[in-house]
Amino acid sequence: MSQDDVIDSILGEDCTARVRALRAEKPELGAQMQEYSDALFRPSSDSGAAFSLADRLLVAIRTASHTRSNRVTDWYAARADDVGVSSQEIQMAMDIHASWPDDHPLSAAMRHVDLVTTRPMESSRNDIDALLESGLSPQGIVVLSQGRRVCVISGAAHCCAACIGSVMMSEPAFTLEFLNWVPWVPRAVDGDLSPRRREEIESFIAGKNASDYLLVLANDFDSLQARALVHRHVYADEADVTQAGYRELGATTTSRINGCVFCASVHARHVANYLKNRPMAQRFLDEGIRTELPPVERAVVDVSAKLTNDPEALTGADLAPLRALGFTDLQILDILNYAAFFANANRLMLTLGEPEAQPKLH
Repeated sequence: MSQDDVIDSILGEDCTARVRALRAEKPELGAQMQEYSDALFRPSSDSGAAFSLADRLLVAIRTASHTRSNRVTDWYAARADDVGVSSQEIQMAMDIHASWPDDHPLSAAMRHVDLVTTRPMESSRNDIDALLESGLSPQGIVVLSQGRRVCVISGAAHCCAACIGSVMMSEPAFTLEFLNWVPWVPRAVDGDLSPRRREEIESFIAGKNASDYLLVLANDFDSLQARALVHRHVYADEADVTQAGYRELGATTTSRINGCVFCASVHARHVANYLKNRPMAQRFLDEGIRTELPPVERAVVDVSAKLTNDPEALTGADLAPLRALGFTDLQILDILNYAAFFANANRLMLTLGEPEAQPKLH
């Protein structure tokens, strides 16, 4: 089985001619998703030393098992078998109803996977401290976090393409205001770096928003660079501001469900801007995904919510309301891809740091 395109490979026979033709309209989507996957599952020597390929694959299996993504689970299990992971460990990773053995070197990492995959809002600085105490370096923690999440993107993306051919402890305070993000993991530039790598990182981060967040992800710089391309380049034409607004509403929906106050704030502001409707964006944050919305916005929220809550249950019938409202398949895929991406971004934001209000200027 070819690994040149991870989504094609996972889709297998479900990747029909119609799906292939649709994906071919955005060839950078496949290329850049594959680059991100390669950065995590074909790691450079220093990244592989921080968190081994075998461990990354076990984490991916555990994550996919939590989301009932059987095809994704089986795909990563086959990759794990290829690199010599024992069948016992593969079965342990698949058995989400059993705790990972305390005496296993991956015990702390797998406890973190179980927590963040199913209850991301409950994560805290203490969880990061436990990973550091278990011997994981900042680079290893970032690899663990991104390896877990790229599996979520791959699984959601395979569901999206196939269609086209959690209980929180308390309600967080969502806001349209600008927020800061405070890291729990040391930033890459806080550690020992060669002058060349420091210059590369600082040049990459210069002028970008959420710089502390990116500086944490820069602990594993190869995967950060690949991930940034996925985020920046694979979606529909930015000239279509209305479509951009619907895409941002999908991201806001995912963030609202996952409890990511920071991401919801950023993307709800984009919704307000692109769709010229700040009261709707504020109401959506205040009241949640069941709030009253116009028909198009309701259809976008409904499909994004189902993708977020139960991606394996998403079917072609769930896309019918958008099609009836005049959306093309490429526009629908655009919305779903962005919602799927924020299954990744929310959990990185929620598990590597926390938002705080910006000080008021007087």
